[in-house]
Amino acid sequence: MLNGSLYADDLCHGTDDIESAFNLSSDAVSILNDVSINLRKLHTNSKQLHDLWIQNGLCEENSFEKDNKLKVFGLVWNLEEDMLRVYVTSLLESFKFLENTKRSVLSTAAKVSDSVGFLSPFVVRIKRFMQEIWERGLDWDSKLPEDLESKWKKWCAEIEVLGEMKIERCYFSRVMGKMDSVEIHIFSDASIVAYGAVAYFRYVNLRREVGTSFVMSKSRISPLKKLSLPRLELMGALIAARLWKYLSKVFCSLDCTSPDRWKFCPGLENPADKLTRGENSHTLLNDSVWWQGPVWLRVSRNQWPRQKFETVTDEQKLERLNTSVHAILPQTEIILDENKFSNLGKLLRVTAWVKRFVAKLRKKICESGTLSAAEIKEAEEYWVRGVQLENYCSDIHLLKKNKPVPPHSRIYSLVPYVDDKGILRVKGRLEQAELFHNEKHPAILPKSKFTDLIIMSEHVKSFHSGVISTLSRVRNNFWIPRGRQVVKKVISECLICKKCALKPAKQLTGQLPRNRVVESPPFAVVGIDFTGAITIKAGDQSCKKVYIALFTCAVTRAVHIEVVSDMSVKSFIFALRRFYQEEVAAK
Repeated sequence: MLNGSLYADDLCHGTDDIESAFNLSSDAVSILNDVSINLRKLHTNSKQLHDLWIQNGLCEENSFEKDNKLKVFGLVWNLEEDMLRVYVTSLLESFKFLENTKRSVLSTAAKVSDSVGFLSPFVVRIKRFMQEIWERGLDWDSKLPEDLESKWKKWCAEIEVLGEMKIERCYFSRVMGKMDSVEIHIFSDASIVAYGAVAYFRYVNLRREVGTSFVMSKSRISPLKKLSLPRLELMGALIAARLWKYLSKVFCSLDCTSPDRWKFCPGLENPADKLTRGENSHTLLNDSVWWQGPVWLRVSRNQWPRQKFETVTDEQKLERLNTSVHAILPQTEIILDENKFSNLGKLLRVTAWVKRFVAKLRKKICESGTLSAAEIKEAEEYWVRGVQLENYCSDIHLLKKNKPVPPHSRIYSLVPYVDDKGILRVKGRLEQAELFHNEKHPAILPKSKFTDLIIMSEHVKSFHSGVISTLSRVRNNFWIPRGRQVVKKVISECLICKKCALKPAKQLTGQLPRNRVVESPPFAVVGIDFTGAITIKAGDQSCKKVYIALFTCAVTRAVHIEVVSDMSVKSFIFALRRFYQEEVAAK
């Protein structure tokens, strides 16, 4: 019950008798209290059950809402009448401050709570209206055109009528007594405006009396891209199949619903026709076809409309001809997704472990322990064959039949051949060279995630070298068409190289101080600095060091120079006094 009837913070459930309801509710309160969830505000349409709750401290005496009305799942539940009503109070209050704009239309439409689909014929009109607004490309806060404004006001004026609707809370009428059988009937339809489906219960009691009740409906607006009416009808049938799957709680699709279960229903008697064309609230209020289904659904089956199309019975089924279709598919045998790996070594190790496991299942080997170099090499060859079959399947198929590849092939210029391990290699002109076999006849690798992993592996092994060095290492074992471009692209995605190649951010120049930009007399604000030592000759022809004090004006950049005999404080004070005598405005 807690798994199936708990929606957000609301729990809605029902039972056939008071004792079961009390036991179930008390158990639910106890279980939720164990996880510190306080289940409160219990409500029921049974006065006796409510008294039991009060006696056992499960709810308060005044827990009933005013006028015995409770808001649940966007609807108003009248506990005394045990009927559901549409909650329109907040909508009517919002109309006082409503503006005729695109924003207000979407805001109002979102407040219409109709999760079950009771109001689908009415709601589908506002859905189509919103689609028309988007189709015209109106701004969010611009006024609606006159034709759209009149439609909008007409729809808003009908909302108050929705509050008068009374919906039975129970699917099955109490006066019918115990049920003998219950059937699900789903109707679907489509128009150029919308498509959808609506479901009903058809129940028969022990007295063979028949009744029907509305279950739920789903509707969709037809897409802006124009579709044919038969295609829209199929989309409506798909919604009907999904409703059947949801209601029957079993796996079901169009393929597993037998054709004899699909019947034709005339348009005037099809309740799904209401939600595809739309209805105003006044008509919907008293539309018996929508709320209870067609009239013939409440009579015996022999009075149902006759089908225009006959279905083939089991005895009349035609003989089915078994047609064998043969298709040549590339046997890549790839059982792993290389896109889930960012490291070549890990990919090869996982592949080797999987191949060892499969071999053990087939009882071909009994190895254990760490992987051997031969198993890693076999895993690499496995991936090379796989990516080659995915991209050069037709070429490999021709070469295995000792036929040349066609001139328009992407690898025609490489003179390819297939070795004894099924790997496509470059034949080349280096047969007489004293090189390893992989260097003379490298395996051809197309663009793929596996190729990128090989390039990145060689790039890391070469200490993140450049394109030429990485490509040279790759070509020791593999030949990649347009290899320079592929290697360059892979290296450009290396995070370590990106980090090292990034240039430092340029520091923005700071704001100049106020003393530098405000007008003032020369040398009112100065900066002081010293030059290095300067060697001069004294009167006695001896050499000595002197220094120059620089007084720079902060505004005009003028310079005042004073000679200082040494770097002592006393010498600087004398120079500063001489500066003050020359520049009276100095602060």
